[in-house]
Amino acid sequence: MEPYFSDHHAAADSQLGDKEYELTQSADSYDGWMHMGKELSHELRYREAILAYTKAINLSPGRIEAYRQRGGKYLATLQPEAAMADFERCRALGGEESDLSYRMGLSWFFSGVYSAAIREFSHCWDVCDDELGIGAIYWSMIAAWRLGRESPLLQYYHEKMTVGHHTAYAFAVKTALGYFSLEEAIRELDMQEDDLEFSMMGYGLAAYCARLGKKETSQSICQKILQRDRFWISFGYLATWNDCKA
Repeated sequence: MEPYFSDHHAAADSQLGDKEYELTQSADSYDGWMHMGKELSHELRYREAILAYTKAINLSPGRIEAYRQRGGKYLATLQPEAAMADFERCRALGGEESDLSYRMGLSWFFSGVYSAAIREFSHCWDVCDDELGIGAIYWSMIAAWRLGRESPLLQYYHEKMTVGHHTAYAFAVKTALGYFSLEEAIRELDMQEDDLEFSMMGYGLAAYCARLGKKETSQSICQKILQRDRFWISFGYLATWNDCKA
């Protein structure tokens, strides 16, 4: 399996801040700019990749892939309003609805518009499979907690869901539903060595602790997530950064 990104990659603070970037290379075609965007993305140089995808869009404004790639990079650099605009364009061009709805829900979540996030994740649930569905439940659950409510999607979780590689989402949902105790969940989190899994498990668990009024425990988990930043492009890490460093 090809690595998610290069061993030599941009750090979180270089991509999640306000630094301005310029492209130092050029291309003369849509495919050329798309290839450049892909190469930059592999190094997590998302701010520069956005510029490359914008060049591709300027050359071929009716092609969906550049909007989809640029929207993803806007989302991963915590620019949710710009991401939403690109995902809306993809939707108008006939893009994959479950993929777009999931990321539009995240755009609303990162924007702090939790009621809209809940609505979008409910729509996502209606059009997606279990693997994406457990993510919709997870994010809807946390968004609802922010509003002092419970997510309508929690009722659909069951242990036979085919969650695929989204086991971290299932871990947080199962904790909230009482399948195991908070103490057991924290021990499981502490044993997690993978930074991607830790961020997703941890963000859900931190939200659950906050829901229970355990503010110090929630904050402690969030600080650990930020310290383990190798996989900073995970939605759990980004959500933590967005909450703590905005």
